[in-house]
Amino acid sequence: MSLWTLTIAVLFLKEVVTIKKIIAVLFGMADILVILKPGIEIIELTSLVVLIAVIGYAVSHVTTKSLSNTEYSLTVLFYMCLVQSTVSFLLTINN
Repeated sequence: MSLWTLTIAVLFLKEVVTIKKIIAVLFGMADILVILKPGIEIIELTSLVVLIAVIGYAVSHVTTKSLSNTEYSLTVLFYMCLVQSTVSFLLTINN
């Protein structure tokens, strides 16, 4: 579980923060520190792209969880594929 997923879930789904979730987030943050090696180099554009992708994943994860409470699993799958295909198509169009 990422920090973004936990934050969005707490804000919009009223999720309860447990010690297990906090530990999972801390391990995830430790992994990020190992990968990015902060302080050695200036943060590059690629790191910002990854950050945007992580936020997008968190929104997708929380949205899927929210929809699964009211919709059938195939309906959720259809919506997610439709949105992801549309966004992917729009991002691949040349300027």
